[in-house]
Amino acid sequence: MTIKYIVNFKKIIRIAYANEWISRDPFFHWKASWKTEEKQFLTQAELDFTEQKILFATT
Repeated sequence: MTIKYIVNFKKIIRIAYANEWISRDPFFHWKASWKTEEKQFLTQAELDFTEQKILFATT
């Protein structure tokens, strides 16, 4: 999630560098690496535990 914002910020910095608004590109040697992880589902025991848990105390 954070990488998405940094990549967009890098685009803005590159535009600023191209228009000579800044003297150098701080992202010149930086490359984003996207990591995708396979999502895991909750087990039935975890679902049952969550269902039994009281999230908010009522008075």
